[in-house]
Amino acid sequence: MFKATNFTFMKKILLIFGICLFLSGNSWAARTISSATVDSQTTVDTTPVLTGTFSSSDSAGGFSIIVDSVTYTLAGSSELTNVGDDWALDLGSIIPLSIGLYEVIATSVDASAISATDTSSNELSIIGAAVEFRMDEDSWSGAAGDVSDTQGNFDGTSYNGVDTDDANPAISGTPGTCRYGSFDGTNDYIEVPGIPYSNTITIMAWVYPSSYSDWSTIMVQANENADWEDGYGLVRYQSADEIHFYVEDWRLDTVSTNAPLNQWTHIAAVYDGNTMQIFKNGVLDNELVVGSRDLSTIDQFMIGDSIWQGRGSGTDVWHGSIDEIRVYHGALPSADIVSIMNETHVCSGSTTLVDHFVIDVGAGSGNTCTPFGFTVTAEDSSNNVIPDYAETVSIVSSTSHGNFSTITATNTINPNPDNDDNGSAAYTFDVLDTGSVTLSLSNEHAETLTISITDSIVPVTSTSSDITFSDNAFTITDTDALVTGDDVPVAGRDHSYQIQMIRKDPVIGCGVATAYDGVKPLKLWRTKNIFDPSLNSPSLDGDTLPSSDPGVDNGNITFTAGIANVTLATSDIGKFTIELADISNTFAAGTIAGTSSLQIVRPFGIGIDFDNLRDADFTDNGSVDDSNGSDLSYASGIAGSIFTQAGEDFRVTVAGVLWNAADDSDNDGVPDVSAYLGDNASASSFGAEGETITLSASVFEPAGATLGGFTVNGVAGGLFDTFTSGIQADALMTYSNVGIIDISANLTDTDYFSSGVNISGSAPNVGRFNPYQYAVTSSLVNDACGSGGFTYASQTFSAEVTLEAQNKSNSRTDGFRGSYATLAVSSELSIENSETGSAYDLETFTVNQGFSAGTIGSTQFDIDLSWDMGLQDKTTTLVNLVSSSDEVTLISASPVMLGSTEVHYGRLTLGNVFGSELIDLTMPMKAEYFDGSNFVVNTSDNCTIINDADLSVSSLLTGGSSTVSVVSTTASSGILDIGLTAPGTGNTGDIIITPNLNTSNDLWLRFNWDGVAGAEDPSSKATFGIYSGDSNQIYYRQIYR
Repeated sequence: MFKATNFTFMKKILLIFGICLFLSGNSWAARTISSATVDSQTTVDTTPVLTGTFSSSDSAGGFSIIVDSVTYTLAGSSELTNVGDDWALDLGSIIPLSIGLYEVIATSVDASAISATDTSSNELSIIGAAVEFRMDEDSWSGAAGDVSDTQGNFDGTSYNGVDTDDANPAISGTPGTCRYGSFDGTNDYIEVPGIPYSNTITIMAWVYPSSYSDWSTIMVQANENADWEDGYGLVRYQSADEIHFYVEDWRLDTVSTNAPLNQWTHIAAVYDGNTMQIFKNGVLDNELVVGSRDLSTIDQFMIGDSIWQGRGSGTDVWHGSIDEIRVYHGALPSADIVSIMNETHVCSGSTTLVDHFVIDVGAGSGNTCTPFGFTVTAEDSSNNVIPDYAETVSIVSSTSHGNFSTITATNTINPNPDNDDNGSAAYTFDVLDTGSVTLSLSNEHAETLTISITDSIVPVTSTSSDITFSDNAFTITDTDALVTGDDVPVAGRDHSYQIQMIRKDPVIGCGVATAYDGVKPLKLWRTKNIFDPSLNSPSLDGDTLPSSDPGVDNGNITFTAGIANVTLATSDIGKFTIELADISNTFAAGTIAGTSSLQIVRPFGIGIDFDNLRDADFTDNGSVDDSNGSDLSYASGIAGSIFTQAGEDFRVTVAGVLWNAADDSDNDGVPDVSAYLGDNASASSFGAEGETITLSASVFEPAGATLGGFTVNGVAGGLFDTFTSGIQADALMTYSNVGIIDISANLTDTDYFSSGVNISGSAPNVGRFNPYQYAVTSSLVNDACGSGGFTYASQTFSAEVTLEAQNKSNSRTDGFRGSYATLAVSSELSIENSETGSAYDLETFTVNQGFSAGTIGSTQFDIDLSWDMGLQDKTTTLVNLVSSSDEVTLISASPVMLGSTEVHYGRLTLGNVFGSELIDLTMPMKAEYFDGSNFVVNTSDNCTIINDADLSVSSLLTGGSSTVSVVSTTASSGILDIGLTAPGTGNTGDIIITPNLNTSNDLWLRFNWDGVAGAEDPSSKATFGIYSGDSNQIYYRQIYR
């Protein structure tokens, strides 16, 4: 029995322990971690940057993104990075994705291997144009399909002689926008059948109006059997000087002007299924929320004319030029619109013919042990590089010796490899070579030769200067420890090289001549590339490198066993070869010479500095202050000072700058993350080599704000292309939204001087940008007595107003939100009497809806105006924005009329009554107002309420009682009246009645009844026991019998 009991007890213990383990295990398994998020985007970019969020604290076990079956991990993929809980995956270096819909899977794994995956799907949509008309055909004949859709889907047909031209393209040159459609304004048009519909669209075109008709149609897609409202399009409408974007039955007008006559303007329009937007030259001009629209019934697509007035009728036709029409079935972001606007292409059939080749061999000093590098550039007859040159050239050495290979080129040498030592090969240029490649020639024969390049199609042949291959020669090798993958020297930073004296021994072959030792007097110089604009000479170990052969020794280099480690010092950009020559004849008979490969010296980075054109008091200071942050351009948050207003000009200076040790703590040639480059010296020849800089930005604060648009000197896109001494100073720049932004600067082509290296710079926390103005977008004044349409003087009535924070172009700034919605409405708005100009305080103030994305809606003001009787009936009231702490004013002349209400100087009156104690009495009680001469009954008053409880009654009757009550507690045409019941036989005397207008909340109906300062409640007397008798009876005598 004891054993059994003990066994049972043990089972219970085991059972309890098992339950604990089970519960503990389930509790552990039920633990959850925060899921990551993926931001959805629609784009034309096939190598986009994906973004989202995750919980870094819940990702100790790893964080990964899967796109197109490829996994990127935060720990192992350089493309995937994070800042706090924000992640970004940059696919820029990945093989481009195809057009389509992509699932992006974000997965977090915590330290216990518990994982969580984002819950969204199909977050990335890469779209191509549904149709694209470049209009580059040499001519149109009117034959079916003669207007080509570059996408190959929906060719159009020209009608009535519309044709192409190339005399004045939107973007000139090649690549450029090339030819365009020219419409005569009489009956020209293009028709495109069969384009399917989409309920989200982006449409765009370059337009050049020569004149405007009643309706001037750029493009429409509509239902031929319906009115113009059924569809979408871009049109100039009747007398309005604006371009209209409409979807179904809505039109969205550009805010500023129409597309100006006789110049190119890029117009783009977006409808995302809810909101319409229109862009002018890449900048958002206006937007309108319209809700969903059904475009399923549209069919015909027209260019240059509509379909409702009869094709070619002349009513709706376009007079001028149209080019680069695109339609996308999706809503593109603003960055894509700017990118597409700036797109160019090689003009079909008009590629510039090569006139000659420039073959840069430097001083032509080669050796028989190492390859000799040279550069080949295709140029036209004006000595301009042909950037789209894409032909095959033959490469031949004059001695028929040597093997060719590529150093910097897109394609490979043919044959590849070239190892037959016959001095002959071929190379096919790619447009990505931008007209220039660097090749090499290996030649084991000690001889002098030239290299010839031939384009047999033109035909044209160019020949280099002499190249001497020697058995004794110098090699010059870059040995500097710059950032991985970047061996391009940095202007202002010493760069390390190693010189070796190479000797080819007939027995042991090539090797360093170790007997070449000690200080060696040498000729030192540089051979500039034809595109090198620099006038500043670099130095090698302290000896200046002139731009031509000095003829005599001009420097000393110290060799140890045939090797010298030297330093190149630079103070400017450049593109050159380093040349050495020993002409002493002491080590070997003849000259020992050497030429480096082509050296490109780049700027350290891009410096950016700002001036807001205003001092702290917002007055123009008339000068540029280039000191770091002195013009308040750097703000850490909302507490930061105002830099300038959205859309307002501010000056910006950008420069290609020299290296500074303080900005490069690890000496890798790349600016430190926190480095400020705005105070670095400039590389004086930057820009003269043809490079340009483009600024871009991202929103720092507030969260959720849309990235606004940039303009530089009035042009969208942030392009800087005019440099003097390496600087473009005082460019006028605008930013269109409220908040703080991070600005980045990069080379426009991201490839400095064909070196393969981008140059960049940054300016974090630029701002704070504040609204330029507030606009009253809707308003309403509510009469205190709504049914009567009036307000009594001193009676509270309300006004409602919707304000919008705007930039200088009158567009809403959706960054005006949260703490950045800095308008303290209750203290910065006042009410003003339109008749007297007197300002009145707001009695109460209620915000029914705070600022959200730039708009404050249904803001209600309760207003109490005290007027003198002499003002009679007036209208009011205005709202005026005063003393805004952020220097923002109303868009229109202040004050702004919200609406009006008739204001009556009113009073409540009572009349004395008398009569028999046997009869009920009615005491008149009326609402009156002063009409300028007299007080009259306010027949519009159906609002004043006086209840029985509001009456103060004092009875002086000799007996009995009377019930006192208001006949009509709510005024009827100004009449309320008070009823008194008869007190009965013999009960005579007075009853004094006084309405208490304080308890009835009708103080505005008090009046100065006693002539002493102040207003009182009205009071009257009802007398029982007195009656007037019969007015027709002259004499009455009672006879007793």
